[in-house]
Amino acid sequence: AVRVTLGPKGRNVILEKRLAMGNRTAMRRDLLTYKLECNQTLEEFQQMLDAGPTTAGETETNDQWQSFLDGNEDQYSSHELPISAACVGILKCSRGALNAALQATEAGGSHEHHLAWLSHLHDLTMSIGQGLTDLGACLYPPLDLASLKPEIKRQADAVTAVVTYIGDAFDPAATLELPQETLDIASKVQHAVETRRQEALDAIANAECPERMNQSIETIGRIVNPSK
Repeated sequence: AVRVTLGPKGRNVILEKRLAMGNRTAMRRDLLTYKLECNQTLEEFQQMLDAGPTTAGETETNDQWQSFLDGNEDQYSSHELPISAACVGILKCSRGALNAALQATEAGGSHEHHLAWLSHLHDLTMSIGQGLTDLGACLYPPLDLASLKPEIKRQADAVTAVVTYIGDAFDPAATLELPQETLDIASKVQHAVETRRQEALDAIANAECPERMNQSIETIGRIVNPSK
């Protein structure tokens, strides 16, 4: 048998590799946990969206007790539905950002610079994970728009921070290169989340100002039926 005795430098290299593998495993575990929570939240609210708007009158749905008696406590009003749909879109963007981060974690090397980059990426994804719970808690009808608006901004900002960080990852000096697929996902999510954010805020503005929504409906009606 051949026995190889490693000097201090060799032992340090092995230790660094073990630490790197351990850190990356912990990061991956956290990302998978966030992704699972995201999928569960998406499934729940997608089912509520698929149920469509409540059939009760708008004035009745404002009465929570009446909504409960009518069996509409888990359904959105016609004003709330587009808000929730846009927020579900933000949740989907959150999942996309987590997918990109997971790919980046698996692709990164063991260089000290790479590990520092991955560590900061992990910190950024924590904001997405925490925001999933906060945004989801605000999406149960009837919607509290005053509480929902800051959560929309916070979650959209968290998603943007992650995908922007991934998109800016290439560093020739440290040979940090991510797969093109990962960069493409980050780019698509970056554009999509801004669209969903604006859709959500516009829908909230319409819900807060029914006259604005009615005017929009009338305008669309005149375009579709100009003879009327």
